[in-house]
Amino acid sequence: MNTRILLSVLIIVAVVAGVSAVTFAFFSDSGTSTDNVFESGTIILKLSDNDQFDQDTVAATFGGTNMVPGDTATGTLNLKNTGTHVANHAEVAVVDTDTTTPALDKELELTTLTYGGVDILSQVTDLNSNTWKDLDDLEAGSGLDNLALTDLNTDHALVMTVTFRSDAGNDYQGGSVTSLWTITLNQVASQ
Repeated sequence: MNTRILLSVLIIVAVVAGVSAVTFAFFSDSGTSTDNVFESGTIILKLSDNDQFDQDTVAATFGGTNMVPGDTATGTLNLKNTGTHVANHAEVAVVDTDTTTPALDKELELTTLTYGGVDILSQVTDLNSNTWKDLDDLEAGSGLDNLALTDLNTDHALVMTVTFRSDAGNDYQGGSVTSLWTITLNQVASQ
């Protein structure tokens, strides 16, 4: 009988210990870290000319109407980065649509080409070998591929003066050339 009592006491102690372990608790606390956002910066190219300001696209910046040999036309295209991150440079690609045969863009000589007040005409190469730098040379991919644009919210003026060559012949009467300029703003240096 002592064994039964001892066994009963052991069972009771084991049950009490099990119940105590289950109901016995420790303090705890937790916290959270919220609104952890990773956001990228931007480079945003805006263009302006004589009558359009801070636009994605501007029209009729460069050109001249009713031109005769010897006439000049000047235009200014302002480039600006309005983003949150500095860029490295801008590149300009020119595509001409010429309705004249022979091509009028070869007779439109670049007499002034500056960027930010600095002469960049020397960056244009006479790719068509006619001994002068012209609108056709720009279209062929000559120059204007590394225009510095490293600050924010500052206009950088690209100024071009074109002269209709005074020795252009009668073949160019009534002709026209339309130029499409695509400017690309780049975050890093050209590779």
